[in-house]
Amino acid sequence: FGIKRKYKIMTITACIPTLNRKDFLKRLLNYYSDQGFPYQIFVGISDSLEILNELEEFKSSLSIANQISFFHAPGMGVLETLRILIGAASTKYCILQSDDDFLMHETLKEMMKILEDKNDYIGINGKALILDTITGSLSDYAMRELTNNKANLRLQEFSQNYFAIHM
Repeated sequence: FGIKRKYKIMTITACIPTLNRKDFLKRLLNYYSDQGFPYQIFVGISDSLEILNELEEFKSSLSIANQISFFHAPGMGVLETLRILIGAASTKYCILQSDDDFLMHETLKEMMKILEDKNDYIGINGKALILDTITGSLSDYAMRELTNNKANLRLQEFSQNYFAIHM
């Protein structure tokens, strides 16, 4: 009694559907472990049971293992797997993540703040940047569908060619 405990409140679930890309997933989860990623991570693995078991063993070596949940979805596509992941999430927010991209903790905090401040918003997109590892410079990722003048054309074209980070 009288002891205060700090509990980590998970407000975001990163939903990662993946198939045939265990090395990308391992790299991503290792990065998050090294960075102390503070959010829940749900991974939909559409690979074989053998791959799932290998990834479970890998996960146990990570400092954030208790934040990572694997869902076996053999042979399912990205959208089917994403539905499973979102359906299992109990956090206020979910974000789709590719297994070869990285989310930045501070950016996610800013995205949450915008959603909290703007009650009429139902989602938010992040901005993709390219990091030149030789020069250290950042530049915009040319997402042509996001720069068209008319929103309806932009959205139609966008849905055919690109995924965006959307929370």
